[in-house]
Amino acid sequence: MTATMVHQLAAEGKLSLDGDVRSMLPGAAWPDGPKISLQQLLDHVSGLPGDAPLFPADGKLWLAYQPGVHWLYSNTGYALLGLIVERAERAPLANVLHRRLFAPLGMARTRGSILSADRALFAQGYEPARREDCCARSLARPPARAVSASIPPTPPPSPATTSPPSAAHRTASSAACATAMA
Repeated sequence: MTATMVHQLAAEGKLSLDGDVRSMLPGAAWPDGPKISLQQLLDHVSGLPGDAPLFPADGKLWLAYQPGVHWLYSNTGYALLGLIVERAERAPLANVLHRRLFAPLGMARTRGSILSADRALFAQGYEPARREDCCARSLARPPARAVSASIPPTPPPSPATTSPPSAAHRTASSAACATAMA
């Protein structure tokens, strides 16, 4: 979603994909060295580390490699992209996402950030129905409350399209759970 915002702003001439990111976010702790372009941040080839603090104690980010030479997924790069979008739009990224993406698409319940008060509104990960299928069941959170009664229940799958787990699968799952719990 952040990349979509960057491309929209570039199409409007508010950002340059080839421009040096240092000029787009001058207050950040950019590393010394070669130019890092906005496109390199988008493509995860900026040379920035994957998960570095945005404001490191020693004052500067570092390069893991020269920009454009190697691919490395970088949460740091995308966090900086979010800050660049916020600076260009003079608004928090969550607000920009709502105004430019969610509202035009009619996504009224979608949020640009999830606050702790909103957690009950969001889906929970998979939780097996039978204890023997999962050794970590006791760690699962209770199901989120229903948000809207207007959503019809999903019909159960037809027997022709589903099959129960095989005995070998159940035995392997139980053995893996017993090993993990030991």
